[in-house]
Amino acid sequence: MNITYKSFLFFDTNILSELAADTSLVRPLFDYLTTKDYCIGFTGINLVELSDAFRKHDTLTDILLSLPSALIKGSDQILDEEIQSFPAPRNSPLMLTPLNRLLGEPNGRQTVRRQFAAENTAKARSIMLQDANRMKEVLQQRLGNFPPARVNGRTVYTWDQATSFADLIIRQWLRRTVPEIESAPADSLKVFKTVRSYAMAVFSKYYVDRERPKQSSDFGDLFMAMQLPYFNGAIVERNLREHFRKIREKSDVLTHLDLLENVTFVRQLK
Repeated sequence: MNITYKSFLFFDTNILSELAADTSLVRPLFDYLTTKDYCIGFTGINLVELSDAFRKHDTLTDILLSLPSALIKGSDQILDEEIQSFPAPRNSPLMLTPLNRLLGEPNGRQTVRRQFAAENTAKARSIMLQDANRMKEVLQQRLGNFPPARVNGRTVYTWDQATSFADLIIRQWLRRTVPEIESAPADSLKVFKTVRSYAMAVFSKYYVDRERPKQSSDFGDLFMAMQLPYFNGAIVERNLREHFRKIREKSDVLTHLDLLENVTFVRQLK
């Protein structure tokens, strides 16, 4: 497998589940990834969200080991690196380890398989659900704290407000760990791509489009948005793709994404 492990695609959990349900998609996807020198960036969020899909663990393990794939740093670690680098941009590797290399190691397959059902993975799943529920409550409480604009006599949120909203979220999020951020110029905040991408996703979904927080799983999407600025592309469900597409068009935090597709793209590779 001639892969450089330098260009990463994010697959959301629904797409990975689709692959596990229809393994005929795996071979054409392998051909596409190897031709483009892409690899799947498998994240801790993927692992945790798939931890209770017990019947798919064996198939998912085989897919990850047969396709170009790598374990990627978590959003907390990436954010820590952004904080350590501030005011300079983060300049650290995204990958922790190529998963395919485990094929050549004794019990390599079992090493991957066990992670889906590991005790700490189950605990992380429980914590994620609790955090998602708390995030839902906080978001509902704060929706009215950022005022909308008046446009042609209507009260609406517009993309002209997105940068100010993201800057506000960054300052609130990091004021304790980076005290100087309160007085830092707005341009310097661009290095915090993780929080900016998260804030843009919140603004697009819950302010501009006026969606309302529903399922706790919605917030896994927001956690995932934090890592996306460091990927080269993403294959996600349709609604999420539209939000990321608008963010790519309206801001500079996702302009680097070469590929932004939904599951139809994978199906059409057959």
